[in-house]
Amino acid sequence: MSEFVLPFFLALLVSAVLTFFIGRLAAKQGFVDFPSPRKVHKKPIPRLGGVAIFLSFWLLVFSLLRNFEPRLVGVFLGSVILVIFGIIDDIKNLSPATKLLGQIAAILVVLFFGLGIDYLRTPFGNVFYFSQILSLFFTGLWILVLVNSMNFLDGLDGLAAGISTIAALILFFLASRPPVSQWDLALMTIVLAGATLGFLLWNFNPASIFMGDSGSQFLGFMLAVLAVIAGGKIATALLVLGVPIFDAFWAILRRLFLGKSPFLADRQHLHHRLLSIGLPQRLAVIFLWVLALVFGVFALLGNNPQEKIRAGLWLLAILFSLAFLLVLVEWKRGKRNARISF
Repeated sequence: MSEFVLPFFLALLVSAVLTFFIGRLAAKQGFVDFPSPRKVHKKPIPRLGGVAIFLSFWLLVFSLLRNFEPRLVGVFLGSVILVIFGIIDDIKNLSPATKLLGQIAAILVVLFFGLGIDYLRTPFGNVFYFSQILSLFFTGLWILVLVNSMNFLDGLDGLAAGISTIAALILFFLASRPPVSQWDLALMTIVLAGATLGFLLWNFNPASIFMGDSGSQFLGFMLAVLAVIAGGKIATALLVLGVPIFDAFWAILRRLFLGKSPFLADRQHLHHRLLSIGLPQRLAVIFLWVLALVFGVFALLGNNPQEKIRAGLWLLAILFSLAFLLVLVEWKRGKRNARISF
């Protein structure tokens, strides 16, 4: 495992340096995120930090990876598409439909190059093998869910970057330990963790740069495809990324229930509710990091997929309970004009 220490710190260093210079360039060109009623920050902050994560990750992977298999060509091309759409969105604010088009294009590319989920294991030990059509559908859906979940999560300084770092490290430990020992996958996950952590040095509260859609979409995409390449580590990824996935589904259902567009931004996400009950931003972020880390450790300790899925059900129950308590506290404080908002 010591052979991965140098790639990790190289990725961290390259990412930190690139983030600094990209932040200065974005500020000079006016590519900044301005404050608004639905946002937490109080002054303009440069965007495009995700470009630093993207560049440092692929620079190290191209330099160090031993076997660049065909599927990884699709992963690279798909990530390029997402980052390009993300950069344009960070600068010009694309419509939700256009952003979705970019996500679908990236997904189609990785599917064309052979990435796929071939089977699904239930909590009861049954295994369902997918036909080619179902494999394409569920793989595409999985990537789409994680891309948008990470995008929704990126609402507080350091939140998305921290949880992505934790998720990448958990996947690294799973890939590097015997008897699995997937060297190429271990390298990619540890480099992703280093690149994200290098950005996090500038993004933790008070942030001097945001990753933007270019970063959140790239991280969600990479975590999704690396989980598939790892041999369908979907249960593991669901555990570590349970917070953003739950929050995304909660947000979509809430908006649909209220007759709003599921892509309409608001301040009703789980992390916003933690702020509304009085938690400082740093403490709210660290709390959600710890939650992700705890269930990531469960994923490492679990001996089989059934244990991981059962742990995931516990995570779901905890998140539902937390969401209910947050709504109840807000209602009691009268912060929602004496009515519960979902």
